[in-house]
Amino acid sequence: MLSYLVVNQVSQPIPAPILGICVWSSLTVFLWSIGLAVRDGVVRLKRLHQVPCSRCCYFTGDYRLKCAVNPCTALTEAAIDCRDFVPSSMSPLPCSKTYSQTCKR
Repeated sequence: MLSYLVVNQVSQPIPAPILGICVWSSLTVFLWSIGLAVRDGVVRLKRLHQVPCSRCCYFTGDYRLKCAVNPCTALTEAAIDCRDFVPSSMSPLPCSKTYSQTCKR
């Protein structure tokens, strides 16, 4: 008789107000976590847009060797404060024509 009462109480449906509260709280937590994920993604994207590699003279654009000076840190967050950064409009001495002509002799 005791086992019948236990099984009967366990198999009872959950009351509607408690079920509604559980569903709405789960939905709220789910939407809150999506909002946090979107916010973190935007922050990371803004940080990655600060990487100057594509505007550097040493950037090759080839996927095998992205940078001639710092190939391991090219196009990563570590390259944001790269001390070897030279804008591609300003060619440094090794990239200039005079240096290339001197080396060919």
